[in-house]
Amino acid sequence: MENQVQQLIALTQIKGIGSVKAKAIIQTYGSVHDFFSLCRSQSSDIPVTLKQLCNYKNIEFGLRWAEKQMIYAQKNNCEIVTYFDSKYPYRLKHFDDSPLVLYTKGQMNLNADRMIGIVGTRKMTTYGKFNIEKFVQDLKGLNIVIISGLAYGVDTMAHRSALENGISTIAVMGTGLDLIYPNINRSIAQKMQKNGGLITELGIDTLPESYHFPARNRIIAALSDALLIVESKTRGGAMITANLGFGYHKDIFAFPGRSNDIYSSGPNKLIKEHKAQLIMGAQDLLKAMSWDKIQRNSLVQTSLFHEFTTLEKIILESYTKNQAFHIEEILADLPYSNGEIATALLQLELKGIVKTLPGSRYLIV
Repeated sequence: MENQVQQLIALTQIKGIGSVKAKAIIQTYGSVHDFFSLCRSQSSDIPVTLKQLCNYKNIEFGLRWAEKQMIYAQKNNCEIVTYFDSKYPYRLKHFDDSPLVLYTKGQMNLNADRMIGIVGTRKMTTYGKFNIEKFVQDLKGLNIVIISGLAYGVDTMAHRSALENGISTIAVMGTGLDLIYPNINRSIAQKMQKNGGLITELGIDTLPESYHFPARNRIIAALSDALLIVESKTRGGAMITANLGFGYHKDIFAFPGRSNDIYSSGPNKLIKEHKAQLIMGAQDLLKAMSWDKIQRNSLVQTSLFHEFTTLEKIILESYTKNQAFHIEEILADLPYSNGEIATALLQLELKGIVKTLPGSRYLIV
């Protein structure tokens, strides 16, 4: 018998039932289960047009598709987060077009205190690369999550810079979790799952169709407290995201560029139209967001890195702070013996960096 999660997923797969209509259905009929029961019984309580969409054949197809998603998630350490779960992002929940179901993989907090979206062109210039690297580096230790779209160019550099600086980063995908697009970002996507992760509203076996990406952009915009446009033409995915963010009343920021640089034309336009605030670096954004007084939490740990062994450094860089992990995870992930890992964990505990928990679990504090 299908459960509530399966029914919610199935509802998302019925053509003509988008996220807005799906929520209206649940509000009207109490639950997807009750709605499906009425549809199956051909009840007169269901309007004819809705009954045609949600016929027996379409419902059964949706349920089979949903079961496939749930099996994949279970086998591949993914999580399915529904609109009614406490883990569902509260920032996203405010908007009518928020997804009914999200598929996630990794170790991430979708309700982190501070989130910055970074977007831009796939054809990033040296100027854009420099700005991203310096911007992200200056966020180190502030418990800020970096969000982007895993696309080639600016997105990739945002994720990579976050990883290099120990900053949690989340990729909002335009495919299912089974398909990393572009393929060149598979390695980055894998590393992100240790400190951040992947999120999508699309199930497995979903191809990277062009229309999926503008829809993906609304999630980036909605999740972000602040949205930074690095480089873009006056049209493109980054500008779509910026305008969505502006419509969502988000704080938009942009790096200015020379008037004749095509990939600065988008940010310059946003600044000119007063849709984005001009910034020269991270400090400008932090001040505008009133985040400039936040105490950095990793300066002491970073300054002590020279006192750590290679294995101790690897452990600290591989697992997320304040999220418990099991010793079996380390043994599976790292090419070291049980004795070597146990010794490293003991030394980290003596240094006050790692805390031992019941059941052979550990926590970086």
